[in-house]
Amino acid sequence: MVKYFSEKANNIERLTNVTDIGSEGTVVIPRNSRMSSIKSLSNHQTLRIPKFLFEFLCLTGLLEESEEIFLYRTATITFRLILILINLSVVISVASVLQIENLKMIFALLLSFFCVFWMHFIMHKRRKHLTTTLRKFGEISLLNDEKKINTIAIAICTISIVFVSLKTTIANNEKTVQFETYGYPFENSTALNLYIGFKFFLYTLVHPTFTCLVSLFFCMLCQRCRILIDNLTEEIRQISPEDFGSYNQVNILKRKAKIDQVLNSIQEVFSLPSFLIIVANFLTCSSVIGWVLRGNPETDGRAEYIEALFWGITNLSNLIRIMWLAGDIPIQVGKLKEMFYEKLRIRLFYARNQEEFQLKPELFGQSDFVFTGCHVISLNRSTVLAVCGTLLTYTVLLVSFKA
Repeated sequence: MVKYFSEKANNIERLTNVTDIGSEGTVVIPRNSRMSSIKSLSNHQTLRIPKFLFEFLCLTGLLEESEEIFLYRTATITFRLILILINLSVVISVASVLQIENLKMIFALLLSFFCVFWMHFIMHKRRKHLTTTLRKFGEISLLNDEKKINTIAIAICTISIVFVSLKTTIANNEKTVQFETYGYPFENSTALNLYIGFKFFLYTLVHPTFTCLVSLFFCMLCQRCRILIDNLTEEIRQISPEDFGSYNQVNILKRKAKIDQVLNSIQEVFSLPSFLIIVANFLTCSSVIGWVLRGNPETDGRAEYIEALFWGITNLSNLIRIMWLAGDIPIQVGKLKEMFYEKLRIRLFYARNQEEFQLKPELFGQSDFVFTGCHVISLNRSTVLAVCGTLLTYTVLLVSFKA
């Protein structure tokens, strides 16, 4: 086994030192490309992120590696320009084709795209902190959920592509065309379909595809933290009271402290971005529901149904998923605390040495940790009902009153 890994290491070293001179019948890869590929693979394995999500984070500039490879730097700049152009496009469309009766819903949609732009700016600014957090997380988490996460991420992208195809095919009503073309007519129908299809693709790429993938990444970190805490709780359960001495107690507290550090780091990175994602999802859901309830006899019913179904399901599921998975952390931390002190109490009751060292409660660390969105929204499961109730109330007000 040692010989095998030694040979693999030597092969990698030879690859990195090979010059660009090749022999006949061989394909020689430029050294810079090989170095970038090997470095990217190494970072992916070190950070323990599923490959698809790792590439997504690098291409959108959310990891420190985005500055080190030319492809990632170019993709980051391109994506940032797309964010700016999409926001400008929606503003120009609203200004050029102003519809007073739908002003509130259009403004809500515009604000959701601005939230996505702000969220990307904040996460790009904190990319070094996020990379450091992932490295710390990789030292204590050995979970292998790459296949599952990659499948979900690919499904999100596939659904978005299918929606763009369907929307482009059937979205040919006059108001949609005027809104997307800023009121200017297109004489060539083929060029019009390509233009609108390209804009729909950029819309869905920014929101909800980008926001769903970022929230998937956040939920993945929450799920891994939950499993770490649950495993620690199960380990305490399996230790007998006689063996739950000072050594095991301190060992458990050290591991709990490492988990607390990771949780605090995730909170620092995702506090504002998670809040902005929730606001964007909330505004989009309310805008779509209000638009459907108002109805418009001039629009195509099929296009309206497909669009409402796509935006409603993706944004509402994204909203609930964040709060549900992040809200599981305080539940598991509470179970860990209860199990720790239950085992400790039983040991003290039956310990022969009544003067045995007793841990102070504050040594346990945070027992009521809760993820928050910019310290405005608590990401727990009880908030799900509150947000859904607020969404319905906001929608009713949106439909009842005219702009």
